[in-house]
Amino acid sequence: MITLVEIGLLSFMFGISQGLLGVYIPLLFPVSIRASATGFCFNIGRFFTAAAVYSVGTLVATFNGYGNSLFAFSFVFLMGLVFLLFSKKITN
Repeated sequence: MITLVEIGLLSFMFGISQGLLGVYIPLLFPVSIRASATGFCFNIGRFFTAAAVYSVGTLVATFNGYGNSLFAFSFVFLMGLVFLLFSKKITN
């Protein structure tokens, strides 16, 4: 029973985040490019996801295991963290 409650809570939170993005992202762009820019923002992640799915298979064969390949693949997040730490802060 607790699993069903957790799944419901997770679905609710995911729905909130997607709903807020649907309202927030279009307002970031001028009206003349709003539809194209919003479509780009929503769908660019699908290309990265597809690349990740295909590259994980290669990593499994290279690193001799699923756990090792996911560990290697997670270094993308470490690179992002290092980038954020050394990036210039924007101030008003």
